[in-house]
Amino acid sequence: MYKKKKSDKPIEWSQEKVERYFLWLLQRKEYTEKELKTKAALKKIPTDMFEAVLVKIQSFNYQNDERCAQSIVRSKSQQWGPLKIKAKLREKGLSDEISEEVDWTENAMKVLRKKFHPDLSRDEKWALSKKLMAKGFSYDTIREAFSRLGAEVEAED
Repeated sequence: MYKKKKSDKPIEWSQEKVERYFLWLLQRKEYTEKELKTKAALKKIPTDMFEAVLVKIQSFNYQNDERCAQSIVRSKSQQWGPLKIKAKLREKGLSDEISEEVDWTENAMKVLRKKFHPDLSRDEKWALSKKLMAKGFSYDTIREAFSRLGAEVEAED
């Protein structure tokens, strides 16, 4: 199969090319300002050109860090806890404040329901607790989820 060779010539970036590149990226998924800056550095886009294009795409609301943060919280809150989500937000260069109201105990219970049964041994409970902690749930949330699930099971009997 024919493979196109990469040329050794650096790309001559114009403002129009930079705009098209970032719009192409942003039509596929949300990117934070920090992520776009990293991509611009990898493509060797001049900083002044990047800044000008960034201001333009932000003025049209094509790139919005707050919207990106809300999207992350919404998509990850069903399987991750607040600690892991906050770490992900910080990693992407966003504020780690979670503005959306989420019942973290209910989300922890959803994860627990898959493996929970009333006759769990102490080791099994500990293993489930570790799994939830790895997903970013706090110890207090996990303890509350276990007690609510226990009450649900007793109520069913």
